[in-house]
Amino acid sequence: FTVRQSMARAAVLALVLLCAAAPLAAGDACTFNAMSMGPVQRVVDCFNSVPMDTAAAHQTIQSLTEMLDVYSFTDLAKDSASSGSSYNIKVDVAAGLAAIGAKLSSYTNDFAFQMDVQELFQKLYDAHTTYRAPAGYSIFYFYRPLAITETLVNGVPVFVLQANTLIDDSYFEAAVGFDPTPFSGLQVTHLDDVPVAEALQNWADLHATNYKSSAVRMNNVLQLAGSFTCFSGNLIRASLLATPVKFTYVDNGNSKNVNVPVMAVITEDVANVQDLQAYNKGTKTRTLALPEKTFDLHKEFLLEHMHVVESITGRAPRIEQMPTVSRSLKTSASQPMVAETTPRARSSKFPSATIVDVAEGDSSALTWISQDPSGTIIFSKYLDTYVLRVTSFYPLNFTSTMLYIQSTLLPSFCTFGVKELIVDVSGNGGGYVCYAVGLLAALVSDWVGGNLNHETAAYGYYDLRRTNLEDDQWQYGIEQIDGWIDPETKTTPSSYDFYTSPVTRTRGGVSGRYSKPLYFPACQPQTFTTTKCFAENIMVVTDGTCGSACSLFVSRLQAAGYAKVLSHGGVVNTDMDTSSFAGGDVLVWSDVINEMKAEGVPTAQVPTSIPTTAVARLNNHENYFGTDFTVPREFYLIPADFHVFYWFSVYSGGKSTVANANLYETARTAMNGGGGYASDSDAATHLTASLLVCLCGVTLAVLLRSH
Repeated sequence: FTVRQSMARAAVLALVLLCAAAPLAAGDACTFNAMSMGPVQRVVDCFNSVPMDTAAAHQTIQSLTEMLDVYSFTDLAKDSASSGSSYNIKVDVAAGLAAIGAKLSSYTNDFAFQMDVQELFQKLYDAHTTYRAPAGYSIFYFYRPLAITETLVNGVPVFVLQANTLIDDSYFEAAVGFDPTPFSGLQVTHLDDVPVAEALQNWADLHATNYKSSAVRMNNVLQLAGSFTCFSGNLIRASLLATPVKFTYVDNGNSKNVNVPVMAVITEDVANVQDLQAYNKGTKTRTLALPEKTFDLHKEFLLEHMHVVESITGRAPRIEQMPTVSRSLKTSASQPMVAETTPRARSSKFPSATIVDVAEGDSSALTWISQDPSGTIIFSKYLDTYVLRVTSFYPLNFTSTMLYIQSTLLPSFCTFGVKELIVDVSGNGGGYVCYAVGLLAALVSDWVGGNLNHETAAYGYYDLRRTNLEDDQWQYGIEQIDGWIDPETKTTPSSYDFYTSPVTRTRGGVSGRYSKPLYFPACQPQTFTTTKCFAENIMVVTDGTCGSACSLFVSRLQAAGYAKVLSHGGVVNTDMDTSSFAGGDVLVWSDVINEMKAEGVPTAQVPTSIPTTAVARLNNHENYFGTDFTVPREFYLIPADFHVFYWFSVYSGGKSTVANANLYETARTAMNGGGGYASDSDAATHLTASLLVCLCGVTLAVLLRSH
C-alpha cells in the first residue's frame, strides 16, 4: 500500500460519493447502513451497548494463556533489561491475563473487556504478537481529517498540517462538518495545549505499538496512513476519538485554534446489537473479510475495497444525517493526551549513529528505470547513484517478482555499471523470508546463490523455546526439520538433536530450554545465477518501520558489514532502531490449533480455541543479530551508522519528489563521508540556531504555504 495508490483509491471513492446521501435507518444504538459515515459518538454508544459474555471471555483468557506456551518471548518479556536487552519491557502476560480474568464480572460491556486484553498485548510493542478484538468491531473505521507531517523550512524540520487524502475532503465536511482543505501546509504547534512533538510522541507510545523503538513509533504517526490518522474500530477505544482535538496552528503569523473531529465509517449493514454480536461470534460473515495473516491491513482494507461494496450491495456510501460539529474555537480546556511513562531508549551495546544534516536534492535527477509487476521493488537512478526502493517483501505474485529480479534487475547492474547503490526500505513491513534472503544473496558477492561456504551467510540464526506444546508440534509433524540448515554441516540436520538436546538460557529471570541456533531459510532461497556485477558501496535507508523479513534483510547486512545504514526521522536525543518486530516467524493462533487437530494430536493436548472472531498472533522462532545469542534481535536497539532527524515522506513508485531527492542526496552525502555532527547535542544546537535564523528572516506560515 502506498500514498500514490491511496490517492488513486480516494479518487474512486469520490466518484462513489456522487450518489445521493440517504438518512440513517431508525433502530437501537447499533443500527447502521453499510457505507454510512458520521460522528464517532454513535459508534461509542453502540459498542457500550454490546452485553458482556462472561463465558466467552473466560474461554478467551484460557486460550490466550495456553498460547503463551509457544510464544517465543514469554519469559524474556517479563524483564527484558535484566537479560541484556536494550529495551526495558516488563510484561508478565500470564499474570495480566489472570488479572483480567479475575474481574470478568465487573465488565459492563464486551468492548471494554476486549480492549483490556488487546492493550495488555500492546505493551509488548511487537507486531508479531497481538490480540485483535472480534470482527464485528472491525467493520467500523475512524479517520482524522488532518494528518501531521514534517517539512523543511530553510533546512529546518517543521511540523505541518496535511489534509487526509486517504478520504475525499467532501466526506469530512458532509459527515462531521469539517473541511480540512484550508489548513493544509500550515504549521501546527500544539494539540490540546500540549506541544505538538510531545503530544505526538504520547499518542505514538500508546497507539503505535507495533514498534519497540519510541523513535520509530514517532515516524509511524507521521505517516499519512499512520496510527494518528486512521484506525480500525477493533484496535482502539472509540471513546478516545469521540471528542475533537484542539489543533493550534500558525496562519499568516497568527496563532489560531480549531477543533478537529474524527469521522466514523461503517462498512457493513448492522440491524441491531444482536447483529453486531453475530459478526463477533462468526455466525454472520463480513461481506469483505479482513485477511488474517498480514499486519496493519485495517488501514488498507477500506481504501482497497470501499468501492467494491457498492457493486456487492448495490448501495453507495451514505452520509449520516446528524448535527454537524462546530468549527468555532473551543473555549474550555481539553484533557491533554498522556501516555504511560516509556523510557527513551539509548543503545548501550551498540554505538549511536553519526548525526547528519538534511542535504538538498534535485528531484529532476531522479529517474525511474524498471520495477517488478507487483511494485515491491523499483529500480531508479539518482544522479550517478542507483536506487532500489523495496516497498515490501510480500509481492502479489512471488514468481513474477523473482523473474524480474533474475532477468531484468540483476543484468542491468552490469549494463549500467552500478557502483554506488542506495537500498531504501522505509515503510517496508516485511513478507516472505525467501524474498529477503534471495535479494541478499543477489546483492552480496559472498552470498551469491545462497552460498553456505563463506564465513557468513545470508540466512539468519534462529532457535526455539522448548515447551510441551512446542514438543507436540515436532512430534506430530507440524514443525519440519527440512526447514532448517546446520551451519556446521551446511546441510539439513540428520537428527532432531538440535531440538531435543536444548541449551539452557536465562531470560527475564527464568531459566528455559532453547534449541541450538541454526539457519532458518524457511524454504529454498532463490539462486540468481545472472548476478555477475555488484555494487561496491551499499547504503541502506530506513525509517525503522522496516519489519519482520525486512528487519532480517537490514540486520544481516549490518551484522556482516556489507552495507552502511542511514536512518531518518525519530526524536532528537533518542537512538532509533533500524528495524522493527524482528522476532522471527509469526503464527496465527487459530491456525496452530487447527493444524494440531488436522494432524491427529489427541484432543486433550489440543489447546482451547478462542470462541469469537478475535484474532491472536504470536512470535514463534527467535531471530538473532549475527552470532550474538545474548538476546534475540527483537530486543536489541541497533542504531544506524548515520541518522538524520527528519522524517522523509517518500513515495514508493519511482515518483520524482522533493522528499525522495532530499533523502537520496542525504544518503549520498553520508555515503561519501560528509554532513556529520559529533553528537546529538551538536545537531540539536544546529537545528535551534537554524530555526532562529529562519524565524527572524521571514514569517514561517508564509514559507509553509509555498512548500
